Amino acid sequence: MVASASRRLIIVADDSKRVAQLGAFLLPVEVVPFAWEVTARRVARLGCEPRLRQAEHGTYLTDNGNFILDCNFGMIGSPAELNRELKSITGVVETGLFVGMADTAVIGTDQGAEIISR
Repeated sequence: MVASASRRLIIVADDSKRVAQLGAFLLPVEVVPFAWEVTARRVARLGCEPRLRQAEHGTYLTDNGNFILDCNFGMIGSPAELNRELKSITGVVETGLFVGMADTAVIGTDQGAEIISR
């Protein structure tokens, strides 16, 4: 919500997060707790095995009280399409794709900060 309401979105990450193609890491998908299992089955139909994120004392909760499904989609060839498909599923609140939202990325490297702007 904050990212979509912002005039500018700046992503800050270290160099280990830089990849040639999305899918090297699990994709977080935020879902409402009510009937999350149904939502997870629908997410799985898109080609992943969603796993409910756990915390030290039970299920991990977002600041809004929602759950996170960590999803391995493999290499993501069309992030915008996957984002649309996921967000069309009832119970999905948001994805970790942030398609077309970032204005600037600040990447920490051994040589210092690299700034990438669109």
